[in-house]
Formats: sequence, C-alpha cells, structure tokens
Amino acid sequence: MKQVISFIVLSAFTLLCFGQVKQVSEANAETGNAAGKSKITNPEKNTPWPYKHSVNCSIQDKNGDIWFGTTDGLYRYNGKLFTNYKTIDGISFEGMTKIIEDKAGNIYFGATGGVIRYNILQSKSRSNPSFTGIKIPVSMSNVNFSESLKSNLYGNESVKPVNQLMEDSKGIIRFTVGYHLYYIDKVTDDARCTAIGNYLRNEKIQMSKGDPDDFGITAMCEDPQGNILLGVVSCGCCYNVTYKINRERLEHPCILNNCHHDLSNPEDLATHNSEITASLKKITQESTNMSFGTALKDRHGNMWFGGVEKGGVYKYDGAHFIRCMDNEELNKSIISTIFEDSKGNFWFGTYADSTLAGNGVFRYNPYAKGGSSIAHYTIKDGLCSNHPFSNDVITSLNEDKTGKMWFGGDGGICYYATGAHNAGNVNFTNFREEEGMNDDHVNFILKTRSGEIWLGTWNLGIYKYDGKQLISFNN
Repeated sequence: MKQVISFIVLSAFTLLCFGQVKQVSEANAETGNAAGKSKITNPEKNTPWPYKHSVNCSIQDKNGDIWFGTTDGLYRYNGKLFTNYKTIDGISFEGMTKIIEDKAGNIYFGATGGVIRYNILQSKSRSNPSFTGIKIPVSMSNVNFSESLKSNLYGNESVKPVNQLMEDSKGIIRFTVGYHLYYIDKVTDDARCTAIGNYLRNEKIQMSKGDPDDFGITAMCEDPQGNILLGVVSCGCCYNVTYKINRERLEHPCILNNCHHDLSNPEDLATHNSEITASLKKITQESTNMSFGTALKDRHGNMWFGGVEKGGVYKYDGAHFIRCMDNEELNKSIISTIFEDSKGNFWFGTYADSTLAGNGVFRYNPYAKGGSSIAHYTIKDGLCSNHPFSNDVITSLNEDKTGKMWFGGDGGICYYATGAHNAGNVNFTNFREEEGMNDDHVNFILKTRSGEIWLGTWNLGIYKYDGKQLISFNN
C-alpha cells in the first residue's frame, strides 16, 4: 500500500534509560550540548538521501521559547541561542516525533521508546530545566494470540515511536504506539496501556490470516462531544478503519485493563471481548469502512477529515463521514493536512499515491460569489517546483501575518500571496538553494506569535523567514 508510506514512516532507534531525569544546568553541561549555540550542527552533514538526521516537529511554548524535536534530541531556542538536550545531558531518549503543550504549560515530547515531559513547575529556571521520562509499558496481559505470534507482535514494541500525542478535554495525555493506545496516569505518573491495541491487532490478524505486519493507529483526535476517534491503517490488507470510543467508555474497566477477567477462561474471555466490542464503534463512509489521516476542527466547531484509503475530504455527523465536495481530483487525493486560513478558506495538502506523486494542494472557498469554489494548484502552476524532488506532495500548510499561504513537502518550501493574483495568473514564490534553502523535504511550518515562519527539514535543517529573507540556522 504505497500510498500511505510517506504518511507513516516509522524509524527505529535504541531504547535508552527511563525514570526521573536529572536536572540539567546549561552552564555546567559536561558535553557542551546544553551550553547554548547560535546554530545547530548536523553530525553527518553530507549524508546522501535518505538522510539519517531530521527535524520532525516544533512548538512555541507559553514563555515564547521554540522547541524542536529531532532525531538528535531536543533543541530549545530562546531568541538568541539553541540549547541541545541529549541522553548524555539527562533526557531519556533522542528520537523525537511529536510535541504538545498541556494546559498547565508542561511540554510533552513523543519519542522512540516513550514520552518525555518538561516540567514547568519543577524547572527552577529556563537554564535549569526538569525533565521526566515516561516509558512505554510492554504488557503481555489480555493478549488472545498464540505464543508463536507474541514474539513477532511484541518483541520490539517498546522501541517503536510515539505516533500520535494529544491532551483530551479532561486533561488526560493520550498517545499511540503501533496498534496500542496509552494514557498517562495522573496519580502514578506512569503510562498505562489500554486493551484497545490487543483487540485491534487480533482483529487485523484474523482478517489477514495471521500476517502480523502492520502500521497501527496513525491518526487520533477528540470530537466536540469528548469521544476519541482513531484512524487505523494496515499494510497489505483491507483493515483500514476509523473507530470511535465514546467518552463514557474511555474509563471502562475492560478498556483500562482493570476488569480482572481471567482470559484463560473462555466465558471470561468472551465477556471481556464483548465489552471491548461495545466500546468501539466503526465510523463509516457510505456504509463502508474508511480511515482518516488528518483532522481539523474549524472556527465554527465543525470537524473535517482527510481520507487515506478512500481519498477526499469529509465532515463528521457523529456516526458517519460525509463526503464534502463533488470534485474528482480532490476525491481521489490522499489528504495529508487541512488548514483554515484567516479568510475562512480551507486548504488541503496531499500525500503520495501509488505512483509516489501527490496531487498538489486544493483551496476550498465556501464564500465565493455564486456559491462555493475549489481551486487546484500543482507544480505546473509553480507550487514548490524546480526542486530535485518536486512531486506535488504537500504535507505542511500555514499562513503568515501578512496573509501569505506557505506550503511545504517533498519539493521544498514556497508561498502564495492570495490577494496579489487573479485567476489564471498564479505566481508562487519558491525558495531554492540560491535563496538559502539547502534541503528539499519540509517536515513542518511553524508560525510564531510574532508572525515569523520557522521550517524544519530532513538533513537536520532549521530555517526562519523574517518577512524578507530565509535565514538558515545550520552550520
């Protein structure tokens, strides 16, 4: 299933130490990683594609600092210097995949091997941070598989990356690894594995005649009613589906693995499985299963979803995905990201399909004169073109303070000043090597509260657009 490969590339790293992490003083770090530098250094700068080092995610915290999650640990930028935290400096692991900030100001970093929390209250100062490592538990309980499958399914589960990370409306931190859904216990500060993963994996194996090769839960969000939606994607079979866990069932003892059923007893096992089944509702599209890869709640509270197996854009009525637009090109596209701009337009980026090419970007204007309209832009229109890997894959979208729309993907970075062009006279501004952009693949586009645009790329690249030029922070 090549069309989802670029959407779920899961790297392998080595599992490192866990537990309460020592406090790190930037001024006294033994390695010098945490001393603070004006630029970052790629340890293997000239590595050919596929690159070994990458800047995967970013967030600006409530204090204004910018955090970058990379394959080489954490970077924090305070407006002047980058501070690099690695395992030798006290964090538990280095392969970062996701970043979120909770309501209290703590920052959670999803990584390969577990979750790291930056403790806002325990950190005496920004130069003396406190981190806590939360390991991924590898539980063999409540598993209804043969012994021969257990080692294949769970042997390396603890070194897989955190794929999804969120704080729900109750303040509970939830994350996914493979097929498993976890939450962080507020009392014990441990990661708890729910029974969802064992159930989903068992169902998938039965459908694929015992083949354990899979991707797992690749998308997660909370709907306006507090229910959790999980997008599940597998490799090599038809098990691509979306499940809803009703809010009231999230704390069911069987879901939390606290039901005390004896799963070696057939009656207990049947009761346990029936409770899990009752907790999971399949969200369908036209009476058939569909998995989503991205979701957005718009300014009016509507939920938008991008399809993976069945492409296109959908809205959600609580039970079904409803296709939004009758547009052939959009409906056959695998949607990577959805963005609502300041004017109320919706932008849809696309992933690579079976030909390893995307379908550019679509703009949906629900307020156009004479009714809604859809515009479609590709490299033929100048969208992130003239790069070695230009292939119409767009995985990042954002809007700067002047109204420029920014697009990033396999073909680098470009922007489009939506108010400056008329139909039929589209003009994208592309950033190439001569404009200071040395990397082709853009992983994210971050807009800070001051309106700056920051980019993270493969090949461990960090860039900033200050309104006039692109600035590289790479040695």
